[in-house]
Amino acid sequence: MNYTRRTTRVGQLKEAGKKSTFEQNPPAAQLSPSSHPQSDQSKPTQPPAAQPLSPPASKDVQPLTVEPSIMQSPQSEPAHTAPDDRLASRVPGGAPLGIDATENAELTKIWLQVQEKVSQLAAREGKQVKNGLDGDDVIANLDASQEKKEESTTRKAVKTAFGRTMGLIKTVGGIVADGASTVFAPAGQCYNVISFLINAYDGYQGAFEGLADLLDSCSAHLGRLDYYVKAKMDARLSKVAAEQLSLFVDICDAALQLRYSAGHKFKTGIKIAFLQENDIQDLLGRMEKLATKERGLRVVEMMVQNDADQKERVETEGQERTLKDVLAFDKHSDRWNSTNSELMDLWQTEYNDIRKNVVPGTGKWLLSHTMFQSWVSDFTFSPILGLEGTSSTGKSYLTSSAIRYLQKDMATQSPDLRHVVAFFFLDRGESGQGFDVAAKSLIWQLSKKDVPYMKSASRISRTVKTLDPNEIIPKLLLENTELEHMDAVFYLVIDGIPLFI
Repeated sequence: MNYTRRTTRVGQLKEAGKKSTFEQNPPAAQLSPSSHPQSDQSKPTQPPAAQPLSPPASKDVQPLTVEPSIMQSPQSEPAHTAPDDRLASRVPGGAPLGIDATENAELTKIWLQVQEKVSQLAAREGKQVKNGLDGDDVIANLDASQEKKEESTTRKAVKTAFGRTMGLIKTVGGIVADGASTVFAPAGQCYNVISFLINAYDGYQGAFEGLADLLDSCSAHLGRLDYYVKAKMDARLSKVAAEQLSLFVDICDAALQLRYSAGHKFKTGIKIAFLQENDIQDLLGRMEKLATKERGLRVVEMMVQNDADQKERVETEGQERTLKDVLAFDKHSDRWNSTNSELMDLWQTEYNDIRKNVVPGTGKWLLSHTMFQSWVSDFTFSPILGLEGTSSTGKSYLTSSAIRYLQKDMATQSPDLRHVVAFFFLDRGESGQGFDVAAKSLIWQLSKKDVPYMKSASRISRTVKTLDPNEIIPKLLLENTELEHMDAVFYLVIDGIPLFI
């Protein structure tokens, strides 16, 4: 079982008595039916047999022995120092800064204007702006202002309208914050203004019905921004979002001023028609104009994205063709899919067939073994790990357990790295298939699973034009210095290598 890391980790599973210069065989990891009965299974039919590319010099295998000339572990991993492009810093007032100075200045200006408006409203209402106020606090305030009223369909509709607006404000506030996880000032400022409205109209049930209609009208525009967030609109939407929140504060201000207008006399149970007020209608019209602008941005963004997708697709297809030419797949082999001109993933079929018959608990002793854990997590440890066992002791089942662990568990344990796993099951039962087939398959798997690696391997392929079978893994993987700058660990898991050495 050959497991590789480049950081490439190599692991291998061999039969006892075979010799190799690139194995590590700790006694504690040796297999035997009696010592590990959970792994004593018969291996199903394997893919093609293999012949060695260039067998290394044989010598007696010693425990904890690794030939350093074959594969060296990097002495150190490059530090990941890339800044967070979404949020570099904040200006006074809480505005997040992105990477575009002009957009930062415009966004910050709108942001500070919103804060100033809310501060003026608070002073006029005799209130204080509460930092950390959230949507739940506003709804609690709404409930308190109506706690003496009987529950009704109208009250439920009012609460629903307020709640929907709170959620949209939170989302739009997040857009203004340029994708940051925290809801910054815009949302908090709007929550405060809505609380001012609730307090100002406390005792006027009809006012809350009118406010619900008003908030629904605002939500119709804010909701479009929510839709585009899900569609992954780019950062230019931040300015539109900030302007919409600024207009929302203006609309709330107009509704507050109506409360104290000498020309309006309110009765407790009469619905207040906020939407009929000219000032409010004008502000809603401005929100609609912004929505039109935002729709235009979306159309442009979709066109740009489509062009980018098309360009990337063409580039990827070109990279795949270049790599295929260098790997020189046998297009007459039963491993070649002539329909899509691509290598068939028989390695996955083999893996699936093995996993169907795995006994629960198989491989736990291996996965928890100190040497295995050092191999997967300690980059100063040897990049090669070998495991040997006598014939028919379930080595392929152990291999499948190791593959599953690398694919699923490592991503959780080290989420800051991409964990790319390629594997192959060698079998002497099929003729005409050498280790060169495994090498080509492993490189192809890595390229299909990791775009940066595909680009790197393609660049090398354009340079070398052609590779002998025994050069494929060294040139495209082990000696590929570009991999040192990728936030990735590449694992090669090969079952049955020593059968052909």
